[in-house]
Amino acid sequence: MNPVLGILSPAYASVMRMRNWCYNRGVFKTYEIGIPVVSVGNLSVGGTGKTPVVEWITRYYLEQGLRTAIVSRGYKRETKGTVIVSSGEGPIVDAAQGGDEPVQLALRCNGASVVVDENRVRGAQLAKEELGAELIVLDDGFQHRRCGRNLDIVLLPCGEQLEEQRVLPLGRLREAAEGIQRADLLLVTRCSDERAADAAQQRIRKYYSGDTAGMSFSPAALRQLGSEDDQAIDTLHGKRVFGFCGIANPEEFKQTCLETGLEVAEFRTFPDHHRYTHDELRELVKAVVDSKCDVLLTTEKDAVRLADSSKMLDSVQAYYLRMEALPLVHAEILTRALNRLLRA
Repeated sequence: MNPVLGILSPAYASVMRMRNWCYNRGVFKTYEIGIPVVSVGNLSVGGTGKTPVVEWITRYYLEQGLRTAIVSRGYKRETKGTVIVSSGEGPIVDAAQGGDEPVQLALRCNGASVVVDENRVRGAQLAKEELGAELIVLDDGFQHRRCGRNLDIVLLPCGEQLEEQRVLPLGRLREAAEGIQRADLLLVTRCSDERAADAAQQRIRKYYSGDTAGMSFSPAALRQLGSEDDQAIDTLHGKRVFGFCGIANPEEFKQTCLETGLEVAEFRTFPDHHRYTHDELRELVKAVVDSKCDVLLTTEKDAVRLADSSKMLDSVQAYYLRMEALPLVHAEILTRALNRLLRA
């Protein structure tokens, strides 16, 4: 273990405990937005499946007839301040201006407004006052306690062993595991089946005794880069696939491809939220040809970042995999929690 990280990690955990203490006792102010707010967040950094869960919850409220807005920080965007990514009819900015995940959500959640702002209170107020939002879905909001919320949902991957995790920078936790007790609902994600979800829920009882539900993620369809037409996943069966991605959990993507029956002959990873250069794309095309692969395959989030440069991949067949979130166990607990806000 790096001795410096061994010192910094408990120090960071202590700072987060003190910060939470200040919010719990009103030393730090929480600002109420005046409309229902659902926060969807993590205890750890990345890889929980937050984006498809935010999409599922947003779609749920849209189906109930509520004007819904997603408010996000817009991580890794090149802009500052408030940016309206969508007013409900698809993205009006690109990933560089709005962030890859907010643009992806704007593409998938037709009818929902999407706003990015490092000041989530300001972004939520704009969504309410200028875009007419009746409910806010706060993306990655668990630690952003300055913005008030009516429902705090925390995601935990099915295989996560909290007792083995350390706080940043030594580990992946944003705060100590005890922080999970603030959640109104714990959503166990990336569950392979109901048995795995139930086992995970039992395992975390030493940290959390509140409501829990389980959610899985399933491949929904393929799309060629630049196309809006879905294709069946078995379109690629029998073909040699060159996979690549720049996400928090690349092995999860690779495993998903293998489980859908795809032959992943080559696989290349990049940092999370990576912005691909022209040289890197040319190298990818060359690697596909040199490895005698038939197609390139990436994630939907990567496809958003590739939107302005996808023509550089025209010499090869390039696809992305669309995923969808599916409630797996105790779905009634999740919907009951969401429905409480309909009466708020």
